[in-house]
Amino acid sequence: MILVHTTKYTDGVFDLFAIGDITYDIFLTLNEARVRRVPHQHKAYLEIEYKDKVPVNTFATDVGGSATNTAVGVSRLGFHVGLYAVHGDDAAGMFVRKKLRAEHVDDRMVEEEKGGQTNTSVILVHESERTILPYYVPRTYKLSELPKARWMYLTTGGK
Repeated sequence: MILVHTTKYTDGVFDLFAIGDITYDIFLTLNEARVRRVPHQHKAYLEIEYKDKVPVNTFATDVGGSATNTAVGVSRLGFHVGLYAVHGDDAAGMFVRKKLRAEHVDDRMVEEEKGGQTNTSVILVHESERTILPYYVPRTYKLSELPKARWMYLTTGGK
């Protein structure tokens, strides 16, 4: 059984308001990689051929970041969710803004930095595990006032 919250945003209060980074995620599935395990160190290493073209099996893009992922997930459950984050005015920024709206996340407090870049991560997927290569843009958050919300979700933000 799935329970869905059905109250509408009529009292001016978010069910959840999330604060943190937003990221443009690029997922690449690698078939021609190897995993080298070092048991005595409890580590494993993803190995690809150095100075070679490594074929990618699948390619996908999405939004990411802990606050964004939480906001999207809670919105999909039917709750009214808002987000505060900052992205650049680049193509990645336009993508994440469009995705937030498609997921019914209130983006009125999401800021667009003119001339700025959007955080971007390349996620290498191999054998159902992932290795993340993140690029974080240094940010100074300037949220002047917290909105009314039943729950707040605060996670990492800025570098």
